[in-house]
Amino acid sequence: MTDYTRVLDNPARLARPRIIAISVCVLAGFLAEATLDFLLPAELKAFVDERNAAQLTNEQAVVLLVLLAYVIAAVVARIGLWRFRAWARRLITIALVLSPVVSAAASVVFPELSIDNPGSLFFSTIANGLTVMLVTLAWTGARDMFH
Repeated sequence: MTDYTRVLDNPARLARPRIIAISVCVLAGFLAEATLDFLLPAELKAFVDERNAAQLTNEQAVVLLVLLAYVIAAVVARIGLWRFRAWARRLITIALVLSPVVSAAASVVFPELSIDNPGSLFFSTIANGLTVMLVTLAWTGARDMFH
């Protein structure tokens, strides 16, 4: 019989594999987005290609900078969670709460970002679920490990 108390006594055994899995899913999602566009219907693919070829506006540049700051904050939060830093719990929680807002704002300015191919959507969904589990673990089961 498996002794699950050993795993639960050391939340690092739960947190760190999830951090790795989230990073792998995010990278796989980007790779799927870049390589699996042929799975989109022809009309959507034409729309995405047309939008990608368009000139970047000032409004889009600002949103792109916000997206970049958001991605950097998420990466920094994961590094902090790996090292069990107290500030990382707050940062990843803020990033998780702001995720729908950032995504919606980006989709308004960059409508092509709201069109995902099945591979990208698959990995994104897994990464989001793992992030919720990681935040829950950070605020409940592993709370004492953060310093």
